[in-house]
Amino acid sequence: CESFIHRPVPERLDNMLNQRHALYRLAGLLDWPVFDEAFGALYCPDNGCPGKPMRLMVGLQYLKHCYGLSDEAVVSGWIENPYWQYFCGETYFQHEAPVDPSSLTRFRQRIGESGCEQIFQVTVAAGVKASIATTNKSNFVVGGMAVPGNPYDGHTLEEALAQVRRVTGSVIDEAFVDKGYRGHGEQTTTVYIAGQKRGIDTRRLKRSLKRRQAIEPVIGHLKSDGRLGRNFLKGTEGDQVKVLLSCAGHNLRLILNRLRLFCLEKRRAVLAWLRLWDDSYCLSSYPTPQRWPDMGFFRGD
Repeated sequence: CESFIHRPVPERLDNMLNQRHALYRLAGLLDWPVFDEAFGALYCPDNGCPGKPMRLMVGLQYLKHCYGLSDEAVVSGWIENPYWQYFCGETYFQHEAPVDPSSLTRFRQRIGESGCEQIFQVTVAAGVKASIATTNKSNFVVGGMAVPGNPYDGHTLEEALAQVRRVTGSVIDEAFVDKGYRGHGEQTTTVYIAGQKRGIDTRRLKRSLKRRQAIEPVIGHLKSDGRLGRNFLKGTEGDQVKVLLSCAGHNLRLILNRLRLFCLEKRRAVLAWLRLWDDSYCLSSYPTPQRWPDMGFFRGD
């Protein structure tokens, strides 16, 4: 007689997980194939061990800087968290570490500053000074770079705006900066400096210039949540990599928060509609005095 060993078929992650979860939704919003095109040429198919999937390596970088973790902690957390695994492109739940934590360091070294800028760009759709640029309304980070040598702020503005144009693919009409950027020399974009009176002749400009202060809490979040306050990456290139990936992590935190709020508001709207429908149904189905005779109800009964 033949014996059979029953092995249960593993459940797919997309069938197991809550598809309204913010991280699940975020996984479908990011343009993952662009990383295969950008970084595929950095790997040789004929030498050494096969490379890890690019989505896995980039996804781990995103998770690391989104949640402010070390390389070791993000790999350890990946083993336990099915949402993290799905975010990094896995189809079924895995029980082994996907990479050695040191591989994340080598990956950052391999893609360099330009690769980290591309990782950051996809999220837009410390003894070293850092330049941070955000949108004026939503505080979405659209530019970030390390500026070694402690240069004068005004001398960094042209390069910072050039990076914003490169990352967003947009023309920057106006920039609102602090007083340290006096004497900047920028000609393409209209620059308004904190405390400026001349040329501030509309309420919109006054509000926009006042809102420039909102970038300070963003920098605080980058230092605390994004671990930008201390950098353990080596050299000037390590400084650039740290700033860019911290900015990418900040943007992912904003996107995740908005997805959570969107799901919550949608759920509240559905519950409110159901409650309204239930109340109207009860009112319409309850017998009114005018209908009592037709239904056989009389006050003397």
